Amino acid sequence: NAIGLKTIEEAVAIRDRILTNFDRAANLPPGPERDRLLTVVVVGGGFAGIEVFAEMRALASSLLPDYPQLRFEDTHFHLIEAMSRIMPEVSLKTSEWVLKDLAKRGAYVHLDTQVTGAVDGNVELSTGEVLPTDLIVWTAGVMANPTVVRGSDLPVEERGRIRTRADLRVGTAEEVVDGAWAAAVIATLVHDVVNPATMADGSSGASDGQRLALADELRRLRRELDGRGCCPGGRRTGVAPRRVDLRSSV
Repeated sequence: NAIGLKTIEEAVAIRDRILTNFDRAANLPPGPERDRLLTVVVVGGGFAGIEVFAEMRALASSLLPDYPQLRFEDTHFHLIEAMSRIMPEVSLKTSEWVLKDLAKRGAYVHLDTQVTGAVDGNVELSTGEVLPTDLIVWTAGVMANPTVVRGSDLPVEERGRIRTRADLRVGTAEEVVDGAWAAAVIATLVHDVVNPATMADGSSGASDGQRLALADELRRLRRELDGRGCCPGGRRTGVAPRRVDLRSSV
């Protein structure tokens, strides 16, 4: 019933489904079938879920001028999160601000809610509500991409994620896999903080070239991101309640 968000192919399938459903809905009279085609459900309120939720909402809004038969009010976006908040990686204040911003965009978030079933496109919630939809996107749970992990002999931890050092090289504190680097959610850092100063003084164990290259890249990212919002808001824009200064974060 649901499409995941692990591969490029899945992302393309999500986009194509939205485009196709708009075409189909534009040729239908108002009613349950058109509502179903214009309803999107995302399961999971972590960074991946919030980002794809906001991007799809923004994509749908951008399509409306090309479909005069459809109105903004005809589109329905729901995100289901079992916890009492979204994005536990950020502060509660920031997550609450993101909720308000999404609500202004016509994207509704169901907190403290679980999916109890999904049969024939009918998403059943623990609240008793049923959401008929033609597009379910599943982002709940953070785990490694099984294609990457199972298809290699790289060291992994108990949750199946690739063990990665603070300098982003694959390996443990004692042993490094030569030439292997990893990032993103399939990786877990051996150390919590990546510090360019530590890397520059040689304590990370990386070669001089690797240390300098990564330190330069981190500084570039810091300059690029300084002052931008830290939370995804759709259409490659960020949302945050105030200016974000990353100079002390890297």
